[in-house]
This record gives sequence, structure tokens and C-alpha cells, in this order.
Amino acid sequence: MRRLSYGLLLLLVLFSCTRSLDEVGTPYISLALICDEPEMTRAGNDGEKDGVDRYNENYMDMVDFFFYPGDNPDRDADATYHVRLESRKRNSDVFRIELNSDIINNRIFPIFPVETRKVTVFALVNYHTPLVTDENDLTGTSLGELESIVVESDFVSPVNHAQTDFLMSGKSVISLRGRTQIMTASGSIDLSRYACKLTTGVKVADRVELSDGQVWTPMLDGMEIYLENGVKTVTLSGEDPEPVYFSYSANRKRFVSKDLNGHYSALVGVEEDYYNTYPMYMYPQTWTYGSTEGYDREPYLKLVLPWARLEENGYSSTEKQLYYKVVMPDDMRSGYKQKFVRNNWYHLNIDVGILGAETDEAAVPLDPCSCYIAYWQGKDVIIKNVAIGKARYLSVEQDSLILNNIGSVEVNYTTSHPVVIKNGSIRVTRPYYGTAKSGEALGGVIRKDDTGALYPKDTYYLEYDQVHREGLNQGNDWFTNTGTSIVFEHALTNDYVLQTFDYSPYTITFTIVHEDRPDDARYSKDIYIKQYPAIFIEALRNSDDTFVDTGVRQLGKQIHTSDHWGYVYVDNEQMVRPDASVASLTDYYINYWRNQGFDYPNAEEYHWRIVWYTGGGRDIFKINVTVLPPNSKFVIGDPRKLETDNLRNDDADPSNDFHDAPALYDGETERSLKYYYPAENSSRTINMMAPSYRISTKCGGVEFDGLTFEQATIRCACYQEDGFPAGRWRLPTMGEIQFIATLSSNNIFEFLFGSGATYWSANGAVKVTQGDVSGVSNTAALSRCVYDTWYWGDDQLENREQFVWGDQPR
Repeated sequence: MRRLSYGLLLLLVLFSCTRSLDEVGTPYISLALICDEPEMTRAGNDGEKDGVDRYNENYMDMVDFFFYPGDNPDRDADATYHVRLESRKRNSDVFRIELNSDIINNRIFPIFPVETRKVTVFALVNYHTPLVTDENDLTGTSLGELESIVVESDFVSPVNHAQTDFLMSGKSVISLRGRTQIMTASGSIDLSRYACKLTTGVKVADRVELSDGQVWTPMLDGMEIYLENGVKTVTLSGEDPEPVYFSYSANRKRFVSKDLNGHYSALVGVEEDYYNTYPMYMYPQTWTYGSTEGYDREPYLKLVLPWARLEENGYSSTEKQLYYKVVMPDDMRSGYKQKFVRNNWYHLNIDVGILGAETDEAAVPLDPCSCYIAYWQGKDVIIKNVAIGKARYLSVEQDSLILNNIGSVEVNYTTSHPVVIKNGSIRVTRPYYGTAKSGEALGGVIRKDDTGALYPKDTYYLEYDQVHREGLNQGNDWFTNTGTSIVFEHALTNDYVLQTFDYSPYTITFTIVHEDRPDDARYSKDIYIKQYPAIFIEALRNSDDTFVDTGVRQLGKQIHTSDHWGYVYVDNEQMVRPDASVASLTDYYINYWRNQGFDYPNAEEYHWRIVWYTGGGRDIFKINVTVLPPNSKFVIGDPRKLETDNLRNDDADPSNDFHDAPALYDGETERSLKYYYPAENSSRTINMMAPSYRISTKCGGVEFDGLTFEQATIRCACYQEDGFPAGRWRLPTMGEIQFIATLSSNNIFEFLFGSGATYWSANGAVKVTQGDVSGVSNTAALSRCVYDTWYWGDDQLENREQFVWGDQPR
């Protein structure tokens, strides 16, 4: 008797958005791909209409089917069979595939089959990049690996936001019966899109009348609304732990037009006076309200609507484009809250009955008056609308302002009720870097920071109450309420020789509220102003400032709780303050260098490499100079040499050269100093200051015997502190030392260049006396290095315990 080898006819029936299946004959496997299971949070719908084809929401270009043996396959096991099929149809399609016994028994079920066998089928629709290039090699097709694939989509660019197609997927278990006989099986896969859909309906009041009698009317043909902080990436699991955000602002659409007779009509649709928008699409996301950074940013809708102010004659005299922020409501389904869920459709209705803000940044918040969430079907849902009154409002044009050497600014606001500055909300502060005690008065009251929120930990700031503000402003406070704005006025003192010199930026905060409801947070606005003077100082506390003497001595070195205390290095080495009990400094250096493996004839010639902390400040001060007073003797410029000068290249004695260390711009390659530009010693640079520079802390001090000029120069060339790399520090100019000494003499900040001491400048040795400097002919002096932040920026090394060469060509 002849044995027959029967094949399996696999019939794949794809219905992207309907449940009804056509009856077909056997034998077959029927896989129905379905996406119309409704799941609604707030219905209120009174009708349905078809409307997905023009946006290709149900279009199926191609399908990948992956087969996995069993009803609970190992997520790390590759698929045993795969087929990729073209559809090119909408809504539904039928596929017929013949599977022979070899494919069934040896591919789909690579182990000995049993009478009843189950297979898990994963369907992926419209994934255009081939996932399998060799059907005999399905490496990398496990469910775990497939679901980790990240997809990025461009939802913004297409005309009217109409996508070519949508990525969809589904999974189901199918039972295959028999072995050699004709097999029959049936099943279905609930298919869902990865994307979410968002639409809005906007209804706008015919007119808005303000408390001062002004009447404004909307210009609907200029109305636009678009999504901000949507997500355009997703994994094939349906989530993305590291979302990439996007905005529809680049392709926002008007959804109302105006004809020649002045009548408005909807470009997309209108229901009960609500103009409906074009759809916007995004991938799933989870957010935190108020978050603007990181991976939990809040999505919201931005509504842009022009308004015209009407005069008594009925004509418009003023037109303004105003901005609104539409907050996404919570999803009240269990476990969802602040989430966009895949294959869900979100429709918000918005009533606009107030004027918005005049700037994009200060958009007036609006809550939707109704929200409808449904499993995304092939239907357009018509939503019953709920009107909510919006009679009370308060918005500000800009709630955060930066003033660069500017003495006044207006904070404009729009309100339905009279506004006042909330009692007790005004706070004016600025950092204080001097040495007076907390609680003393110096223009403002000196206070010590307790939280570290405003200023570096354990530092001081000046706080100006109303008495102090009026004392500095001819008896007037710095704030005036005009009824439509808060005017802030504070004239800056930019002459650095005066004790009233404004040497640090002011931080001003206050809150405006409705006078009749001062404690109602819905109608309050917090205002932030940062006022920078022409010359200002900033302090950065050395991040490794622990200084605890453990009492242990080793070669005269004090051992501290942090081996890298201060993160200070000189030529890839670090030492901290020798013990005073050492018999002589010469013995100390000889012992130290021998312990390091060097045996120098005269160890003191190399002591420029040793870090010596003698106590004092641990702040790395930064001087910013934008404008100098007209009578200033200083000039702003770049005091560095034009050509490289690497200072030390001693072929006869290589130990005299700089140490090799990792180079910031040479990858892992170790090298010595290569591209160094020390300050120029010339008449050009004597009174010159860099536009912005930092001063090393006393963590990097030198021994009181001093250094030679050569030693001081090379010490700065290979100095590194708290992640500001070596190869970038230099000796300060005489002008930079004098400027700092002048500020110190006025008690503006601690003495960085002690009065009566002699320091090396790039222009030679200078003696500091009460805010002045004079050139001297010393052979040894103290040194303190500076860092050109205007050129190198403020970035610090992530690993501050490693010495790195950061020099590079100009």
C-alpha cells in the first residue's frame, strides 16, 4: 500500500479591525488578527462613524510569523519556524501556506511529536526591516531578543500626520493535531498597534471681557494645537525604558479655515461647536507631572490661538498670539494613572474661555472638560461634551528671568481678579564670600546656608529684607505693582573699588496671588529672577573637602580619611602637608622621593611637585568679567602665549621631565605635556585679566619657603584640582593678582593672596599689601595657579582621583 505524505495548508486570516471571519474549508490553520476589543474609561458616546482608512491605521503591508513549540516557550529559545508574507490590503486578508511534514515535524517541532502539539505564534505586522535573512538560521529570534528591539518612528513629518502604516503585533497559542494525516487547527491572535492615538476638540468663547473692560475675540483660523514631549521609540515588548522625546511643533496643523465671507469651517470635523484636530500619534509612555528632564517627562498639549482686542467702533486695534498648556488627565483605569497605553485612543475636549499667555514659556494651563479613552478601533467616536466654567484665571508672561547687568524688568501678568505679591513671599539673596560672622549686617544680613540648596554647603549668603532693600534704593522697595505687572528695580554697583560693589549674582523670588484668595494655589504664580552684575564671583567647593587627621604618620605625611583629599595633584603625584616634627624639610623630601623610587642628589630641587596644605579656604573661586568700569586700569583679554611652550624637555635627564599620564584627547594613550600655552611675560599682559578664570584653593598651597619662578611656572603647567585637568592651569598675571587682592581688601572674599606675602605672577614676583601689588626682585615666592574657564569651560573629569593631561592645540 502506498503511503501518502500529506502537507498542511496553513490559512492565515488577518483582520486588523473587525471580528467577523469568513468561513473557509479545511484543512487549514486559521489565524485571525483582531484589534477591536473595546475598553473604555468614560463613554458618553452617542454615535459612531467609520474613519481610519485615510490615515492608514488598518493598513497591513507585511506580516512576520514566528513559531515557538509549546504553550509557554522559553523566552531565550529561538523560533523554530518563520514566514514573512506580504498583504498590501486594508482591514483583512487571507493567506494560504502549505507546510509539509518535514517542516511540521523537524522545524516547528524539532523533538519527537506527541499526538496533541501546541505552538505559540508571534505575529509582527509592518516591521519593514527584515528580521530573518536566512530561513535556515533563526538565531536571534527568541521572544526575549525580539521584544528588546527598539523601533523609532517619525510621527510628525507626514502630510496631515497620515502614516504609511502602523507597527502591530499579537501572540496566541495554536493546537496542531495528528502527525501524518492532514492537520487542522484554528485560533486567533488579538492584534494591537504599538502606537497610541490622540485627538482633541476645541471650543472657544465668542468673546472674553476683562475686569478693566477690554473685550477680546478669537481668530479661529490661526488656531493650532500640538503635542509636546511625546515618545517616538518603543521596544517590540510594547515599552521603552529609555524613551526618545519629540514634539509636533515642527508640523503643527490648523484645523479651522475662514472663507471669503468671514465664516469659519472645520478642516477635520466639528461636533457641537468643538473643532476636531488632526490625529497625533505617539508610543506608550509613563510620566511624572511637572517633570521636564530624564525619562519621565510630562507630555502635554500646547494650544496656540490669536486674539484681537475690539474697540467701541467694532474694529480690532491689537492682535496677540496667546498660548495655553493642556494638561493630560489621569487615566482612571486601575494601574494606569499617568500613562499612555499602546493601541489606546485618547480624545480630549477643551473649552477656552480665557486669554492665554503672551509667551510660549508661560503658557496658561487648561484642564480638559471631558476625556474619552477607548481601545483604538476602526471607528471615530462622537463625544458628548461637558461645559465647565473658567471665570477665574491668572497667568504671567514669563515666570523665570535672567538679567545680565540689567537694573530693572517688568513681570507682566493677565488676571481676572486683582493681584498682590503674597505676604512674606519676597526673598532676595546673594552669596557672601568674606570672613564676617553669620548674623552681622553688611548691606544685607549675613546668614549661613543650612540646606545647600542655594549656595555651596557651609558657605554664607546675604539676605535683604525690606529695610535693607529700601536702604539701598533711596527709601524705596525694589518691587512695584502696577495692576498689570510687577516692576522690579535694583541698580547694580559695578565699581569694584567700592565696598558696596555687587560682586555676586542676586537671586530674587516672590509669589503673586489673587488678593481675595491669597492661599488658593490654583491662582498663584511663583516668579524667579537672577540678576548678574557686570563683574561677579562664583564659588565652587572642592568636592573632596574632608580633612580629618587620623594621627598616623608615614614619612612625615599626615594620613587623612581621604587619600585624595582635595583631589589635588602636581605632575601625577600628591602629598599633603608634612608633619612639623620632621627634623628638616630637606630630610623630608629626600625620604619621600626615595620612597617613590627616586634618588635625587638634591631633593629640594623637586619639591615643586609636592602638594602642601597649610589650612584655609577650600572654595575654587571663579571670576567673571564682562564689563569693566570706565576708569579701570585693567583690560580684558587672553594673556597666554600664542605658541606652545612645554617648559621641560630634558633629554639628558628624563627624570626632570613631566610624568606620563592618560591624555584627555588621546584616548588611552599616555603622554606628557604636549600643547601648553603659559601666560606671556610682557607689558601687554601686566594689567590683563581673562574674561573668566578660576583660582586654585589652598588645598594646592606650596611650602612657606617658596618656589623659584621656574618651579612655580612648571608647577602650574602640571597642576590639577578637583577634576579640572592638568595642562590648562597657569600663573596669573600681575593684573589678576591685583584685582583679587583689591576685592579681598574690601572683605568681599577671603584672602587668597595674603597681605604682606610675595607671590609669583606671570610678570614676575609681586608683593601684596592691602589691595595693591608691587613688583619685587625675589628669587623665591609663593604661587597660586589659575584656570581659564572662558576657554576651557566648566566641565570636570568624572574620575577626579586620576591625573589627566587636558591640553590640546588651539
